[in-house]
Amino acid sequence: MKKLLSVFFIIVVCLSFSVPAFAAGYLVDDADLLSANETKKLEKLMNDVTEKYNCEIIIITERNHYGYIETYVNDYYDDNHLGLGPTFDGIMLYLSMADRDWWVITNGSGNTAIDVDGIDYIMKSVLKNLGNDNYYKGFESFVKQSEKFLKQAEKGDPYRYGNFPARGLENPGANVLISIIIGAAIAIVSCSGMKNALKTVQMQAKADNYVRQNSLNVVNGREGFLYRKVSRTVRQTSSSSSSGGSSGGGGGSRSSSGGKF
Repeated sequence: MKKLLSVFFIIVVCLSFSVPAFAAGYLVDDADLLSANETKKLEKLMNDVTEKYNCEIIIITERNHYGYIETYVNDYYDDNHLGLGPTFDGIMLYLSMADRDWWVITNGSGNTAIDVDGIDYIMKSVLKNLGNDNYYKGFESFVKQSEKFLKQAEKGDPYRYGNFPARGLENPGANVLISIIIGAAIAIVSCSGMKNALKTVQMQAKADNYVRQNSLNVVNGREGFLYRKVSRTVRQTSSSSSSGGSSGGGGGSRSSSGGKF
């Protein structure tokens, strides 16, 4: 009986090591910036992206940090063994509320997808929400934009400076409406200008004013509409796309950048 129990225990232990760990995001809100419902929704979003791209999405908020923030955040990442796989693949946003500091780390495949310029690009829109204390929207934007960069990197052509996605794509519906309004305004102004320029022109029943005197002698004439020919040509258009540092750490290449919000 003891032998059977020993064999059963060994099998259980082996199975526990053979089953891969579930890839999940890592959210620690020690600064209490999110409600319970916001935390639940954000965790689901982070977990979905983490599992899909096997790169851990990490968001940490604290009331304060100690020492130089870059050193503190890098040590936090390494000491807590954050990131997935042998190269600790991850994308981490850290907030320290005492002085409203932020710092972002991308490691391993996270760094392949998002370099220093990519961090600064992403944070420009994220900081608009964080600066207005709209933390859930800021965190949601961070996760969604990270996913966009991870998706592009998966294709083998990660975004780099000069080839970032157009910011207008973040809200296509709003941009279509804005384009229509701008186009309508331009059309109204242009038509008004042309209309004003024609105010001095008066309708003429005959074409006498356009004929040089004594140059034409018409004995018997009448006016009649024969035909109209309209030629349309397609016009060809062309289009073109148009603080931090990198280091090795945590078992993979790393980029980081930070500032205040």
